[in-house]
Amino acid sequence: MNYCLVFINIFEFICVLIDAGKSKDYILHMDFSHIFPAKDPVIVFSIICLIILFVPILFERIRLPGLVGFIVAGALLGEYGFDILQRDSAITLFGTVGLLYIMFASGLETDIDDFKKNARRSMVFGLLTFIIPEGFGTLISHYILRFPWDSSILLASMFASHTLIAYPLVSKFNISKNEAVTITVGGTIIVNFFALLVLSVIVGSHGGELNAKFWVKLTINIIAFLLIVLFVIPKCCRWFFKRLNSEDGSQFVFVLFVIFGVSLLAQILGIEPIIGAFFAGLILSNLISPTSKLADRLSFTGNSIFIPFFLISVGMLINVRTFGGGFDPWFVAIVMIVTATLCKFLPAIIVRYVFHYTKDEGWLIFGLSNAQAAATLAAVMVGHDKGLLNDNVLNGTILMIVATIFISTYVTDRVGRRIAVAMKENAPSDNGQNNYLINVFNPKTAEYLIDLALLFSNDKGNMYALSIINDDKNIDTQKKNIIDIHEHVKKYVKQLNKTVETSMRVDINIPGGIVRASKELNAGNMLVGWNSKTRATDKLFGTLPMQILQNSDSQLMICNVQSKLEKIRQISVFLPNNIEKEMCFGELLRTILNIANKRKIPMPIHCTESACQLISNMDHPDNVSIIASKTNMERMKLIMENLNEDNFAIVVGARKNSISWSKENDKIPKMLNTYFSKHNFVLVYPRIIPDNNGSVNLFGSEVVT
Repeated sequence: MNYCLVFINIFEFICVLIDAGKSKDYILHMDFSHIFPAKDPVIVFSIICLIILFVPILFERIRLPGLVGFIVAGALLGEYGFDILQRDSAITLFGTVGLLYIMFASGLETDIDDFKKNARRSMVFGLLTFIIPEGFGTLISHYILRFPWDSSILLASMFASHTLIAYPLVSKFNISKNEAVTITVGGTIIVNFFALLVLSVIVGSHGGELNAKFWVKLTINIIAFLLIVLFVIPKCCRWFFKRLNSEDGSQFVFVLFVIFGVSLLAQILGIEPIIGAFFAGLILSNLISPTSKLADRLSFTGNSIFIPFFLISVGMLINVRTFGGGFDPWFVAIVMIVTATLCKFLPAIIVRYVFHYTKDEGWLIFGLSNAQAAATLAAVMVGHDKGLLNDNVLNGTILMIVATIFISTYVTDRVGRRIAVAMKENAPSDNGQNNYLINVFNPKTAEYLIDLALLFSNDKGNMYALSIINDDKNIDTQKKNIIDIHEHVKKYVKQLNKTVETSMRVDINIPGGIVRASKELNAGNMLVGWNSKTRATDKLFGTLPMQILQNSDSQLMICNVQSKLEKIRQISVFLPNNIEKEMCFGELLRTILNIANKRKIPMPIHCTESACQLISNMDHPDNVSIIASKTNMERMKLIMENLNEDNFAIVVGARKNSISWSKENDKIPKMLNTYFSKHNFVLVYPRIIPDNNGSVNLFGSEVVT
């Protein structure tokens, strides 16, 4: 019924738009001037928050990068779209902050030691990825787009610069130490420096200031900037971090001050502020290392507020009407997109062959270096203001940014997975991940979940029975029911000669409460029940287990147990493709073999040929058999054919963005819900193990003093 009302409302809204379009000839000329654009700060910020909240969710549903969604939203809601929001001083301010933050994040992720080690290769790549786009771009701009030479040189510098928009994907795949990534990051500062130097020279020549005095002043300013940034500011930062407590907000404010202070210094000395922001990241990269509140605050503020504001402000620059006025705007945009893409592809291929990188590493260099954003936007805005570039170039640049960001994220995602498979690393030690957190709601399922936790555990850790009470009007009734359940759980565990600690918490968000409890109790394994019923809100925000999975690195077991485990006569195990390449594979396999040792019943393990060889070379109980097949669906069908009330299935899932994830993995929970709902199974998502340096994402650090 709710869906019907939604569709009716949407249909009525479309009809209004169509009527307006008929009466005004163009849909974007509708007169809502008495309502929009919104000027009240509360309304404006509310709209921005809605965009930041829902646009990534919607675009991920249609398998498009959320970053592109912000640009599209800005184009639709800006003054050239439906004119709901104005690109006023507030949005410009936050957009500028977001631009600086992107460059800061790139610098922060740069490993200085790796950069020094690969300095020569970074220099080669940086020069190639500047010279090729600058040369070819200048010729194409002059002879094809018919711009004068000074405008052509400036436009070509926009093709040369790039921004590491796709770098967070590299962090997720734990391939940031790959040499191809290192030289790309190192080349970024080189190419952006030269691109912005071209901007300064062209603007200076346009104003009649290109003389010996200009070059002397520019050289002195660059030397002064480098001396201050490399020798003075790092000492001040280290002194400050040694004397200030990281638990308050002072360090966070200080980091922001460093970002904008160094950017301001660069601006005063005639250098673009984004170069200063990049150097601010380099300065702080030696002082910030994984896991701290400071890094969490930086990550949250940047990724949740600053970057979305920047991309929305970029979208607001798109003048959609320009593209309805003839072929010229489209021609300029297409030439710019093709030129920028090809001129970034050629340096990546050359570097790949010169330094003998693999095919995937060559594609990774292209993927990381293709996205245009920071320096490109700075150049086009300055060129447009000075009259060097026209409206067609301005709008073509925005479309080029959208297109290159999409290409960059897509290519990096595809080849990053393959490189992560090739860079298989040995799993670290257990690290004490023996504690189990069980989410209990009723006595019957609580018993089954406890039995399952005891089956999976190695009897060395602690067991916690957790119940989260939803913070609403029935809180007293819920407490009473939970106390009864916990008493039942204690009695049941006592009969098994085991111990369990019970915990009851009140939280407005149940998945968030479970995740927070697991961190506080240091529980590396979580067990929750399977719910075959899906609510409307689950389709948008995800089910309880999926929300837990997105916010926790711990191992998650989603259990559908229909009978006591003593009745089980066979345990079938499903392992997805490439699971043997995951860092968690050794730990996962030990857990499975531990179950086989406890229950002397047949355990067929369905896996790939490569995983089959690894398991065969290990010592395993005689009741374990290994069955190899090529695809995930083949293995699921084999398990399904043999599943009955006496069988138990352990299905290992794959987290999104993990090495073993594929589109087929998204179908497995649906298959379990459709065909396995009346059978015993557990869907296991192994925990995320960080690399040897402890980094899993872009930020997560602690000040080193």
